[in-house]
Order: sequence, then structure tokens, then C-alpha cells
Amino acid sequence: MKTTKNSKKETLTPLRLGLAITDEGRDANNRPTMIAAHLWQTILWMVLYPDKIYISINAIDINKNDVKIKWYLVANDYVSLKNKAIDILRGFNYEELLRFMSTVILGDGNVTLLKHSNSKARLKPVIKISIGQVEFNEWEPILSMLKNHDIDYEIFNSAKGEVPIFIRGNNAINLARKIFDTTPPVIRILFDVLNIDKWNKLKQMSDLMPIRGISQIKIAGIRFSIDVLKRGVELRVVRCNEVDAHKIIKQLKQIYGEDFDVRKRRAGKCVKVVIPWDEVRHVKTLKCRSFLSFMKC
Repeated sequence: MKTTKNSKKETLTPLRLGLAITDEGRDANNRPTMIAAHLWQTILWMVLYPDKIYISINAIDINKNDVKIKWYLVANDYVSLKNKAIDILRGFNYEELLRFMSTVILGDGNVTLLKHSNSKARLKPVIKISIGQVEFNEWEPILSMLKNHDIDYEIFNSAKGEVPIFIRGNNAINLARKIFDTTPPVIRILFDVLNIDKWNKLKQMSDLMPIRGISQIKIAGIRFSIDVLKRGVELRVVRCNEVDAHKIIKQLKQIYGEDFDVRKRRAGKCVKVVIPWDEVRHVKTLKCRSFLSFMKC
């Protein structure tokens, strides 16, 4: 099958890398391959790899309700970027990173809009990405870039050989909006026409109003998330580099004194720097900024 090369390389490369790092394989000649279980994956592959594409039927799944065909795809005129993906990503700007994230989410991600326990009308947005434990360390520059652009996340240990990364609440809304805004118009139209479920949820998420009560404050130039607890609030920031975590602690102690209570907690392979409530309530500036909307200072 032959398609036309009509898109710029710099537009398609970030989108290709998102698939390369998730669903893509390689054949004996180091060409990109993919087993597509959905029609939208097959069409998207053809758009991202314009020119000659080899297609064959890999398997046919027959069950009680329907019949599904799994397609085996090979981009004949391209070299796989799978082993070079992280190195290429290091040179990306933020817009390119967001385009990369769009196909990462469409590939191995999970987008959910959960009903809030206190309100049927309120939705809790969650974006989940699973990374293999071996590849997790290589993701550090990607996660750092997200963090530097105010996208916070949580990391958990898993016994299944994967490291799940959760982006929740306003962070998920913010990421969804930025992905939608930076996706090229032609690709947005393609995703809409293909009616991709994860893309539809990302669009719905991007239209949500920010959730009140989930916020951040900047301390020493660093954005801390505010966690509301039963007895007060806790301020936290996550860093996947131990040195960066120590720098934050050092900065805080330089500002508030050596006795300032700031703690480290493990968050998977990363470190969570936490200012506990007992310390927040003793520092008037932190207390006022954390409770700005509902507390007199």
C-alpha cells in the first residue's frame, strides 16, 4: 500500500516516537512494525509512516459477539526509532514533548473520568501511563520537563514489572488542554474522524473546569502541591533525582532556618519532599497561602 508524504518530518516524528516507545516493534531489518487490533491504529500508522507499508493479517479473533482482525504492519521505507527514542526526546521542546505524550497515551495510556463520591455531576480526571521498570530511569528527563511546566504526577511501585504514573485532577486537565492545543489541526481532525475513545476522553477532560481545592503554591521558586488532609494541609513536590530533592530541602532550610521540618518520602523510584501540617501551621506565610480561599490570616 502506498500513501503520500504530505506532512513535515518535525510534525510527525514526535507522534511516531510515542508509538515507538509503546506499541511498536522491529523486524529483522530494523524496520518499524506493529500489530494493530483496532482499525484506527492501522489508519494512524499509515498517516505517520507515509509511503510503502506492508500489511498482512496476523490473527483473527472469533468470539460470541464479534470477529476481530489483527493486522501486522511494516513501514518498509523507515528505520525504527525504538532504541533511539529517549535520545531524540532529550532534544525536544515542550510542544514536541506534548505531541509525543498524545500518542504515548493513545498507545499504553489510560484516560478515565471517574464520578466523584460527593457529587454525581463532578468528575475526577485521571491519566495513567505505565512504564517498564527497566525503562523508567530513562524517562527522568521527560518527567522533569513535565514537572517544570506545572504538570505534577504520582508514582507507585508495581509487582508486575511496570511503574504506573498517575496524573490526576487539575494536572490531568492541564495536560489534556496542552495536548489538545499543540496537536496539529490535521491530526486532531484525524483523531476525531477515527473516533478514538482515549482521544475523546482527553477532549472531554480538556473542557472541564479546574477543580477547586486542588492547588499549588510557589516556595523558593518551586511549585508545591497542596494536599488537604482531615487535620490541615501538607505541601509536597516530587523529584526523580535524589540530588534535586536535596537541593530543595537545602533551599527551604536556608529560607526558614535549619530547624525547619521538611521530610523525604519514597515515591516509587522518586523522592517526595514534604512539608508536614505541623510545620505549615507554624509558618504564617505558608499557612495563609495554603488556606488563602477560606481562612483569615
